Amino acid sequence: MIVIDWGLAKEIIDQDSPGAEDLDQSWLASASPVATLAGHILGTPAYMAPEQATGRVDLIGPVTDVYGLAAILYEVLSGQPPFSGQSALEVLQNVKNAAPVPPSSIVPGVPAALEQICLQGLTKEQSDRPASADAIGRAVRDWVSDLAERRQAEDERDRFFALSLDLLAIFDQSGRFRQISPAWERSLGYRREQLASRPLTEYVPDSDRATVTQQLSDAARRQIPSNFESRVYGVDGRQRWMSWNITPIAKEHCLYVVGRDITELKLSQQLFQGVRQSAPDAMVMINPQGQIVMVNHQMERVFGYIESEMLGQQVELLVPEEHREQHPAHVAEFFAKMAVRPMGSRLALQARRKDGVNFPAEISLSPIQTESGLLVAASVRNVADRIREAPAR
Repeated sequence: MIVIDWGLAKEIIDQDSPGAEDLDQSWLASASPVATLAGHILGTPAYMAPEQATGRVDLIGPVTDVYGLAAILYEVLSGQPPFSGQSALEVLQNVKNAAPVPPSSIVPGVPAALEQICLQGLTKEQSDRPASADAIGRAVRDWVSDLAERRQAEDERDRFFALSLDLLAIFDQSGRFRQISPAWERSLGYRREQLASRPLTEYVPDSDRATVTQQLSDAARRQIPSNFESRVYGVDGRQRWMSWNITPIAKEHCLYVVGRDITELKLSQQLFQGVRQSAPDAMVMINPQGQIVMVNHQMERVFGYIESEMLGQQVELLVPEEHREQHPAHVAEFFAKMAVRPMGSRLALQARRKDGVNFPAEISLSPIQTESGLLVAASVRNVADRIREAPAR
């Protein structure tokens, strides 16, 4: 394409000549708004910079070319010149005084970066424009190059999406689906068109909706990764447990979400919780640092503490004071050897209640490998009654 008339041409005239600053208003009022004007102003009004429209030849220079190039970019983006009117005079008045309507208001979807480049070049103040037409050209080329890189990244993302077993998705910042992986259909039965532009919250139970909404909102607002768990409905109406990881992509104004089905893990945990709570003995789990990470209801009954008073505390809380100093070494030794010790090993052990009363106890120890690391499960049985009832020898 060859551009013949950009409205950039000018006639060098003597500023002292009559009429150099006072244009013939009646002549301009009758001139076409799209025709090239000749005389003291030379060019097409719709593409003229404000300094051209006012006849300020002394101000015309490289930044005038910047304005003209930005005006052409405006028409490329919006399909019309930056300013219009019924006559050349009206167009020139708008060029001098009016702000251009953003191209995206005329054509929705205009890339924000290109619109910014365009509007910066159309500023009235010359000092606010880019320094040269080449600067605008470089900015547009950089945007095109960046777009090509994004397209390549999107192609690579599409291939990764197709292969992943996890539920991958791109959400806009309001939590609506923009892109999903095939795993959504494999795992939950949803086709892409069923999820497109819809919010994730439509597919989770009411009880989880506030959590999902808050997590997505926080990730978009604070631009930091997050992870959480929630249930989600499959197309058949059944609920699945999902572990979600959210990563904001600031450059694309979106959220990258990975969902992993943890339904079987949740069912196993629920089964374990049921067994744990129904066990006749007090049960406590500790980590290698000797901290209590889990207790059952029987622990509250046997030791007199409530759950929150035990979780996170050192297990020595449950040991008689006279043995507390040596006990961490016993914990470390057991974690090093990891041998199962069954209940009733005939060890004369003592435990301590919250009220300070010591009682004789039998304790079984079992190592348990979990996703978070190695733990030791201890079952504690108060054998005071059995000792009292035992016949004297």
